[in-house]
Amino acid sequence: MALEVSVVDTTPFGDQKPGTSGLRKKVKVFQQTNYLENFVQSTFDAIGDSVIKGGHLVLGGDGRFYNCHAVAVILQMCAANGVAKVTVGQHGIMSTPAVSATIRFLKASAGGIILTASHNPGGPDNDFGIKYNITNGGPAPEKITGAIFDHSKNLKQYKICRENAFFVNPNDSLAVIAANQDFIPYFKSGQPSGFARSMPTGAAVDLVAVKKQKKCFEVPTGWKFFGNLMDAGLINLCGEESFGTGSDHIREKDGIWAALAWLQILACSQEGKSVESVVKNHWKEYGRNFFTRYDYEEVSSAAGSQVMNNVESQLTELIGKEFESGGMKYTVNVADNFSYKDPVDGSLTEKQGLRIVMRDGSRIVFRLSGTGSSGATIRLYVDCYSNDASLFEKEADVLKPLVDIALKISNLPLVTGRSAPSVIT
Repeated sequence: MALEVSVVDTTPFGDQKPGTSGLRKKVKVFQQTNYLENFVQSTFDAIGDSVIKGGHLVLGGDGRFYNCHAVAVILQMCAANGVAKVTVGQHGIMSTPAVSATIRFLKASAGGIILTASHNPGGPDNDFGIKYNITNGGPAPEKITGAIFDHSKNLKQYKICRENAFFVNPNDSLAVIAANQDFIPYFKSGQPSGFARSMPTGAAVDLVAVKKQKKCFEVPTGWKFFGNLMDAGLINLCGEESFGTGSDHIREKDGIWAALAWLQILACSQEGKSVESVVKNHWKEYGRNFFTRYDYEEVSSAAGSQVMNNVESQLTELIGKEFESGGMKYTVNVADNFSYKDPVDGSLTEKQGLRIVMRDGSRIVFRLSGTGSSGATIRLYVDCYSNDASLFEKEADVLKPLVDIALKISNLPLVTGRSAPSVIT
């Protein structure tokens, strides 16, 4: 996750004159667009860059309604305005005397901001307040509060850091860990081994296995199917599209282990040490498997069964058939109801989901679950591969043609009466 400094245009408010105890207004006033941001920026501007940039600020409030939101906004504005360090109360809560004491004890060079309306009632329909305390821990003198008000009357812009979040889907996460095993001490100490994924999971890890000349097993949904492979020493990394990831140190998924694996990769990475850069460099090397899952929840059991029958009845005739949608052409290479023969004990698990695999490796998968009294859930998985770097940032555009083909084959919208899924992941 990266932080980007945004300079936001704004218009001044004429009522931001701090009193002896700061600026106190109704919560609804502070909730106006840019109201809080304007006052905070005016405060920073009045204090001056010589104090703010590289400075240490203390921040906390009395915990009344709007406190958490205000703390989050002020932290983002501190980052954008160059504050080097902010000492914040746990959950954003710090009493007025505690802020004063902390400023003095830590010698906070930029003073502190206190979020309080003192004895005034709190709550959504009542009061909120914000005030600045100087480096001796006391309230700002009139010279500073007057300067804050002057700046507020002429403010045209404020600076804030917005979080530029980068989401890593579980299919990419598994593949990145597999591709960077050499960075993870646990894998260095063990015997070379292969990978495994559940059948609906995107096939990104398969491409890593090919390049590293390792086996990659495709198993039914359910962590139990990885156990035999681990016991036999055939795999030491596995995962599911629902974010389960693990290794052979235990026989369950282990999210903490996966997070530590990622931290180790970031520590050893030469790509700027950001999650985004690691994933995008992985795409450059292997191409990208675009993935989505559509859940149609609480459809009638009869409708769910009909959708699955619609697809299964076509499986044989689909092989070799060509589809075109959104300017993309696909030819079906494999169409079946997935079955799995355990390579360790030879047990056979059948009817694990309907697969339609294209010649380029792109896949459509249908699974049905929960056929009880409350109805059924139809899960549609789409895994679309491309090594065209110009498409890597166009996920929705790349997936749409294959989604449309899946809906056409299954006739799902007509059978279920649903024009959209309940959940998209």
